[in-house]
Amino acid sequence: MTKAVFYAPDPRTHTAMARTLGLDPRTQVQTPLFESVGNTGTAQALMMLTAALEEAKPRDRMLLANYGNGAEAFILEVTEFINKLKDRRSLKNYLKSKLALPSYEKYFHFRGIITTEPPRRPQLGSSAPVVWRDREAICRFHGVRCQNCGTVQFPPGKVCINCQTKEQFDKLRLSDKKAEIFSFTIDNVFPSPDAPTVLAIINFEGGGRMNCHLTDRDLNTVKVGMPVEMTFCRIHTAAGFYNYFWKARPVRRECLLIPNRHCEEHSEKAILRDCNAEFTLSCVTFFATLRMTEREGLAV
Repeated sequence: MTKAVFYAPDPRTHTAMARTLGLDPRTQVQTPLFESVGNTGTAQALMMLTAALEEAKPRDRMLLANYGNGAEAFILEVTEFINKLKDRRSLKNYLKSKLALPSYEKYFHFRGIITTEPPRRPQLGSSAPVVWRDREAICRFHGVRCQNCGTVQFPPGKVCINCQTKEQFDKLRLSDKKAEIFSFTIDNVFPSPDAPTVLAIINFEGGGRMNCHLTDRDLNTVKVGMPVEMTFCRIHTAAGFYNYFWKARPVRRECLLIPNRHCEEHSEKAILRDCNAEFTLSCVTFFATLRMTEREGLAV
């Protein structure tokens, strides 16, 4: 076995579990990401698997184990198609380009741990029928291209803003289009959990322009002409209903390897092979190992 990937709630427990299983924590166990990311809970094991695959070679074997309401474990073998994915956006590059929050106060505010005085404005509402009716624009971020003059516009309309042709459009996905800032303003009055609010007008490569919020940004580096990409964000919550829409963010330089979309050429080529027919470590054994660490006084 080349690498063991399994969840634990903290570094001490993770190391103890590895040693109980007879594994070398330094060479045979995937780094649990506590120091670089923290405890992501349900996503932790799969994030660790992603990190392991970024350094994997064909025919490497990996143990993937996780627990919750029961336990599951798999033996996986890396196939030769792993070499086709070396230049994709990677967890390692995402971590290199992460933007640290300036204070715990902002973190607590983002997580809803502390509350601040609400803005003195009408309460925002939600409408499930509107979200369903405009799902192509809101969720899929589809604009339209005029069949007559080729003008791209967002949000979609019934009349071309350039030639006034009516209802002659082709759908156009904008979520993976490159864009750059045409103009922007920094607003200290507009209510935002990440004040001040940066509002930008962006131009898409190939045509199209929209007004949107800029997120994950450093106020000192925002400028006209800055390349940006689109990201799907939760905007607000009202009546127990989450409202999502698209914001722009500065392109993460460490992640500029390939566009953020599925690689169609290899979409049906598996990079992992299930080897559970040869599986020697059962889920019961893994779960018993976890309980053993609890009896030895390790917090879980």
